Amino acid sequence: MSEPLAGLDGLDSVGGNLEISNNEVLATLAALENLSSIAGTLIIGGEFELGTLGNPSLVSLAGLESIEPNSITNLEISYNSSLSECHAQSICDFLVSPIGEIEIHDNAPGCNSQEEVIEACESSCLPEGITFTTQSEIDNFQINYPNCTEIEGDVGIGEWPGSDITNLNGLSVLTSIGGDLHIQQNPLLMDLSGLDNLISIWELWVLENESLQNLTGLNNLSSIYGEISISSNEELTSLTGLEGLNSIESLRISNPSLVNLDGLNNLINVNDLLEISYNSSLQSLSGLESLTTIGGRLSIINNNALVYLSGLDNLSTVEGDLTIGSYGINAIPGGLYCEGNSTLTDLTALSNLTNIGGNLGIFCDDTLTNLSGLENLSAIGGGLHIGYYWGWQSAGNPSLTSITGLEGLTSIEGDIEIQGNLSLKSLTGLENIEATTIENIIIRYNDSLSYCEVQSVCNYLSDPGGVVEIYGNATGCNDPAEIANACGTTMSCLPYGKYCFTYQTAIDSFQYWYPGCSALEGKVFISGKDITNLGGLGVVTSIGSTLQVRDTDSLPNLTGLDNVVSIGGDLLIGDVWSGPNESLTSLTGLENLTSIGGNIDISGNNVLASLAGIDNINAGSVISLEIFHNDTLSACAVQSICDYLAIHNLDEPEPNREKKCNFRAWNY
Repeated sequence: MSEPLAGLDGLDSVGGNLEISNNEVLATLAALENLSSIAGTLIIGGEFELGTLGNPSLVSLAGLESIEPNSITNLEISYNSSLSECHAQSICDFLVSPIGEIEIHDNAPGCNSQEEVIEACESSCLPEGITFTTQSEIDNFQINYPNCTEIEGDVGIGEWPGSDITNLNGLSVLTSIGGDLHIQQNPLLMDLSGLDNLISIWELWVLENESLQNLTGLNNLSSIYGEISISSNEELTSLTGLEGLNSIESLRISNPSLVNLDGLNNLINVNDLLEISYNSSLQSLSGLESLTTIGGRLSIINNNALVYLSGLDNLSTVEGDLTIGSYGINAIPGGLYCEGNSTLTDLTALSNLTNIGGNLGIFCDDTLTNLSGLENLSAIGGGLHIGYYWGWQSAGNPSLTSITGLEGLTSIEGDIEIQGNLSLKSLTGLENIEATTIENIIIRYNDSLSYCEVQSVCNYLSDPGGVVEIYGNATGCNDPAEIANACGTTMSCLPYGKYCFTYQTAIDSFQYWYPGCSALEGKVFISGKDITNLGGLGVVTSIGSTLQVRDTDSLPNLTGLDNVVSIGGDLLIGDVWSGPNESLTSLTGLENLTSIGGNIDISGNNVLASLAGIDNINAGSVISLEIFHNDTLSACAVQSICDYLAIHNLDEPEPNREKKCNFRAWNY
């Protein structure tokens, strides 16, 4: 059923009486919010000789606020059995100085008499909120809305692309705002004087006020129930004005000229989020000395003048994630980018932190050399993430040489991920973590990392309970079995993969490091500049997930995989974008492979001449096929490829003008 007043939203005036009567389903008058004048009687409901003409579903007169009260001659509101809210601004203003007859009766309580409505009007002020876009509107507020000290709805101050508002003195009578306060895009506003009597609001947003220097004027504000966001105020150097706050829900701070957080000196508790980001002049977190607890997440990101975290000295608990520095991934054109704190040198201000309820993440902090300051941290309710690596790009901490400072950490409830920290030499600091609390371990592309046999890692590798990915580090920490050997134990088969062979010694040592492992669960990843042969993998009979061979300079063929019968995932040979196999001339070694559980992707193998070797794969086990950018590949018509094309009614691929196999075929 359509809204009974649909189509009247453009109505701005009525030249006579306005009567809204006898509408059984009419529940709202919101469609009349643009109506500014009538020239006669306003009738809501009413009666006639044979009965009433009320609107039984109507509960409120919201929508009539904009009608000029002097344009109403007479007023009748009657026989609306559900109508309890009659204190729309136009009605209230008319009742102050009526010029005609008034009938208000037989509605719901609250709207049953003129006296009830006047009482509601006197206790109500702008339930739909108000937006100020000019200085004159601010100056005339007390004239236009006499006795309005507690606004019930949202308040907006400012307008894109900028208002002429220079001061808020006209709002000095306000003591509370029941909704949000948005102060945005006021280029001439330098402080918030005029809001000095404001005690409580729901949320506070102070955004893009380019001349605002401080928050003076909010000094008596003691209650904010929702989020505070103070961002993109170019000249804001201080948060002075927020001294009345001791407990808030969430706070986001991002202002390029802010040098410290003075003004938050009495803040003890943040119930949810504290995010301090993109403050390019912020030198310390002084002002937060009273803060002891954060009930959610603490993020300190991209503050490139921040050297110390002084100000957090009394923080004991972060119940969500603690993130110091961050990263992102651009979808187009693609690539990892850092959002660290480029001058941060130490974490000693966190010496009272004992518990993190979520993850601990430290990324892209260019000058951080160790984790001293976290000695009292005993538990993490999520994972430990130090650096990140993706697509041959690092979001690590390039100066981090040590993770000492974590010796007090005894339990986590997630992964250990240590990635892309180019100067890190040792995992000393992690030795006291109980191995049973670790879910997965990922340690990769830490170029200088050679000592990994700390007790927690040794205990985990003796009976791994999750995914283990350890490769791309220095000798001594380049393979799970290499570390287990240094721990004095023998590595069992990895229950969830991933087997990563990034140098020839790892291939040659496989049968020694993983005795009895022939059916490999998980992925097998082969990528190394010095790999010349796969002979050490001759005992492998099956691979549970994907087999990928990429970025090898000296590998001529796949001999060594001769006993592999099945692959549970994709078969990926080469990568045209970032991992070609420069010397691979043949797929010899895969002749016994009869089934895969995913895709075949062969690309970027510049000297590969033929697909001979994958002849015996059952075409019905192949999901999709991609073979392209193999510059010398001309022999593609092996049995498995022909069968795949026939099954899916695809023509046998025609060679392109360079006489190469170059095609893609999908069957999803």
